[in-house]
Amino acid sequence: MFTGNTMGIFESVIVSALGLSVVFTALAILAIAIVIFSKIFNSLGLGENKATPKVVKPVEENVDEEHCAVIISAISEELRSKRGEYRIKSIKEIK
Repeated sequence: MFTGNTMGIFESVIVSALGLSVVFTALAILAIAIVIFSKIFNSLGLGENKATPKVVKPVEENVDEEHCAVIISAISEELRSKRGEYRIKSIKEIK
């Protein structure tokens, strides 16, 4: 096949096709291995446990109107969004 110093068009196409087939075969084998291992780990209980988040009732605190306006404007500036694209449920001080 490779008798000369340079490759011809036919030989280079064959080498390219062989290289592509090796790469895609390896990718397919890796994808199958990932699926098999994920099924094994999920059956053993070692997979991701998606716990439901706890709902915490916010503590009602009296925040004066001026502080509330400053906090809302800071959030709006940080998010770079217009009014009404988000909703603030509660404001509490972290101590």
